[in-house]
Amino acid sequence: MPIISFGLRHPPRLLHGNFVAALLSDLFGIQARSGCFCAGPYLHRAYRIDKDFSQAMGAQCARGQLGIKLAFARVGFNYFISEHVFQYILEAVHLLADHGARLLPLYRFDPASGLWRHRDAPQAPTLRDAAVPRRTRSPDRALAGQLAEARRIINELAAGPRQPAATKPILSPDLERIRWFPL
Repeated sequence: MPIISFGLRHPPRLLHGNFVAALLSDLFGIQARSGCFCAGPYLHRAYRIDKDFSQAMGAQCARGQLGIKLAFARVGFNYFISEHVFQYILEAVHLLADHGARLLPLYRFDPASGLWRHRDAPQAPTLRDAAVPRRTRSPDRALAGQLAEARRIINELAAGPRQPAATKPILSPDLERIRWFPL
């Protein structure tokens, strides 16, 4: 299964990989993840990360601030997905590349875990409370409606009065100095 790692720029920074993964899930129902473990050396080359910056990130992670890690978002393309689903995933990524930063005010960032959650999202259930829902599979033609709804949400944010932004975390000066993503 090909797994594609990518970063989305919001000059002069990058959108956080976990933020992009959260948007892919929340807006499009696309399962994605973020990380840099196996791609760490590639990340360092692709983004010209020097030794000092890398060590500063490592020091913050050792202090429990895992959200500072530079990371790609990742999506997988299974051999059995249809061309329609493939195009849907690509269109979702392109839409976020162009407009994903508009959604930053709606999300809360946790510097300890690196997770981004919609400000109105309920608390995640514990594993004990989790249930396996019975799902039916929607036809591929339903994907166009998902894209249209995502565009509507993004356009509404751009055109309408701004909703109060999610509370931004207070970061230590050391963490703020190496923050590579917008909040």
